[in-house]
Amino acid sequence: MNFWQNEVVTDAGIALQSRIINGHTLKIVRAVTGAGTVPPVNLRQQTEVTSPKQAIME
Repeated sequence: MNFWQNEVVTDAGIALQSRIINGHTLKIVRAVTGAGTVPPVNLRQQTEVTSPKQAIME
């Protein structure tokens, strides 16, 4: 198991947090796990899971 390194909140995650703070409701419609890695410089812009392995909900 890999340890979390270079973790960040993505730009999309920051926008989501802002909407929730401003009173919007969060509805989870999909969850996916992945096994890939992304260079740390690209993490903030990531919008998809790298190397998807399992769909929990779809």
